[in-house]
Amino acid sequence: MTRFSKYKLCFALLLGLGLSSCDKDFEEINQNPNAPEDVPANVILPASQQSAVSRLFGASVNMTYASTWAQQVAKIQYIDEDRYQFRASDFSTHWDALYAGPLLDARLVVEKGAESGNAAMEGVGRTWQTWIFQNITDLWGDIPYTEALKGTEGNMTPKYDSQESIYTDMLKQLETANTLLASGGTVGGDLIYGGSSANWQKFANSLRLRLYIHMANVAPAKAKAGIEAIMANPSANPIFMSNADNAELAYLAAQPYRNPWYENSKTRDDHAISKTMVDILGVRKDPRLHVYARPAEKPAAGAGVTLDGKTYVGQPNGAAAQPSLPTVSRIGDRYRDNKQEAAKQNPTQPMYIMTYSEVMFILAEAAERGWNVGMTAEAAYNAGIVASMNQNGITDEAAIAAYLLQPSVAYSLQTNKREAISVQKWISLFTNGIEAFTEFRRTGYPSTIQEVPASAFPGRGVPLRFSYTDQERSTNRTNVEAASSGIVDFLFGKPVWWDVN
Repeated sequence: MTRFSKYKLCFALLLGLGLSSCDKDFEEINQNPNAPEDVPANVILPASQQSAVSRLFGASVNMTYASTWAQQVAKIQYIDEDRYQFRASDFSTHWDALYAGPLLDARLVVEKGAESGNAAMEGVGRTWQTWIFQNITDLWGDIPYTEALKGTEGNMTPKYDSQESIYTDMLKQLETANTLLASGGTVGGDLIYGGSSANWQKFANSLRLRLYIHMANVAPAKAKAGIEAIMANPSANPIFMSNADNAELAYLAAQPYRNPWYENSKTRDDHAISKTMVDILGVRKDPRLHVYARPAEKPAAGAGVTLDGKTYVGQPNGAAAQPSLPTVSRIGDRYRDNKQEAAKQNPTQPMYIMTYSEVMFILAEAAERGWNVGMTAEAAYNAGIVASMNQNGITDEAAIAAYLLQPSVAYSLQTNKREAISVQKWISLFTNGIEAFTEFRRTGYPSTIQEVPASAFPGRGVPLRFSYTDQERSTNRTNVEAASSGIVDFLFGKPVWWDVN
């Protein structure tokens, strides 16, 4: 029977008998299987996870800007951004892509989870959306939040909410997520925890700790109360307890699902380990230097740091000219493609969204401030270092124990204990440039991070934020101008809300 004949038969049956089956066939025939009108949450979630992590931890936002401005890595070719000479088109691309892509998808996961009564899926959606918003607001400050993600259904010129109010709501979102995830349930399509609502609950509460510690200088009473409440009831508020709990996105070995740092190094050679990182690790004889950096191929005489017979030379950030490439150390093989030794290539290396090590350093700082977290600052500090070592493949317990006793490391020997915690946290955040950039701005440590010599904005210091986009300035001018009052040269002047160090 032809399609036309089938339509005629259905129409006659509908008129004469009122049968519903032909009506169903009619609808099915007119559906495009390649453009479904409704996509399930278990398809939307992995797309949001992959796109958000690749965007925020990739070669541009992370390596070219955040990790470089946090002076963990340095540019050795196309070095303008290392001098704070940003590309406005980059910020526009990332802003638009984050809002229109993974953020919008995360909102849909929340909605679909709530509509279907799947508490676990809704809890995952709330947690994931909060993590993305947290990164955006920590880079830009005041951003569209309450009026965002509505598209043509809502306000096309959304207001910019204050970062303080955004933090307040993000904490509420995570509290709700904790309650939802505690009920158990299924999480389909999850690339991070394979559908484990219990692990997502740990992530939600660990992320709450991150938000509270970010607020420690600007709202200490609220931060103290929040962290103490979480730690007082671990059964209701589980957090990361080992590296097995780390929130990470693992990659396949095939494009486009390869570690974004590795993928970048397949075709480019733009980054080296920074001199700041090499100096900090070198003075401590830190074995993570072997992981974070590759020995220089042809180091200049007397340059760099020699550890275990290997010489590492970091590139100074924001130098006036790019270096002779063989004289500086590239980023280590664990995170980048070693083109000379195929056996060391690691395209499946995960990107760490949040780690047990970070949680321990959060608790170390909280305890150092005198807050009750159920452990001493020293115990949490040591646990953070050990977790970071293990995370980077360093498992020799005797060597780690010896490291912890070094005068440059031992907690009891540090004059400024909060600085010691902050520096070790900064070391452990390698590859998470946004959080490393946040921690430097929030704490002022490592204090050796200074304005670069060839800054495009001499005398302004290290950038305080990302610039608002040209498109937003054009299409949402009134709201952008209200949010950017006090910002100068797009990057400086007005710090973000929690930056009062």
